[in-house]
Amino acid sequence: MSSPSFLSLSAARSFLASYGWLATCAPDFVTALLAAGQLRHLRQGASTHHAGDAEGGIWGLVSGHVLSATGLAGPETSLTILWGPGEWGGTGPVSGFRRQQNLYARVPTTLLAVPQLALHRLLDERPAWWAEVNRLNFHIMLKIGLLAADLQTVDSRR
Repeated sequence: MSSPSFLSLSAARSFLASYGWLATCAPDFVTALLAAGQLRHLRQGASTHHAGDAEGGIWGLVSGHVLSATGLAGPETSLTILWGPGEWGGTGPVSGFRRQQNLYARVPTTLLAVPQLALHRLLDERPAWWAEVNRLNFHIMLKIGLLAADLQTVDSRR
């Protein structure tokens, strides 16, 4: 999917509500989550999340592309994943784990960042919404698992 050319908060919310994981969530969760989000504009090469961080919320990619690179292992075992518009990430600290990746903007990029405290407040008010966060965790793990399986294939073009 190509990057949308808009950068307004209302357009970003509308876009994210229509694609990927968030488009499959309960409408009241979508509304509350997007209302808690803040736009972050990143220049090419900027780093926004760091491996080892114990805090930080989730993010939805509005425009541009980000690269997540594993940061808690040696460089010889680093795994990188390119994320595109409509995708979400950053659930580790929300679920009680330290971040495992560093996140870099590959091009000028806009994220909708939902701070950890704001997300926890929503989840405390509606514990059933943890199911939505768990589904996001599943989407992320599926993407990583498929990538890892492809890397183990002798000829991944098949």
